[in-house]
Amino acid sequence: MISVKVLTPEGMVFEGPGTSVVVETTDGSIGIWPGHIGLMALKEKGLIRIQQDGQSSILDIGPGYTVVEHDRVQLLVESAVNRSS
Repeated sequence: MISVKVLTPEGMVFEGPGTSVVVETTDGSIGIWPGHIGLMALKEKGLIRIQQDGQSSILDIGPGYTVVEHDRVQLLVESAVNRSS
């Protein structure tokens, strides 16, 4: 499992465990799984998908940064809206 946090200037929008995260960066789409190499990437405006126990959480987020280290993914973005029902 990986720990996933999505933060905006207004506060935390999502926090929880995930089995994988798919993010759009300025260089294309990346998939992040447990054990992923550390990285920092510019994040494009668009959707991200967080897989959790066979279910997906989908968030529509603004531009910002993606930081991955030690099975933790943090998205620091301008805005975020949870599109999951």
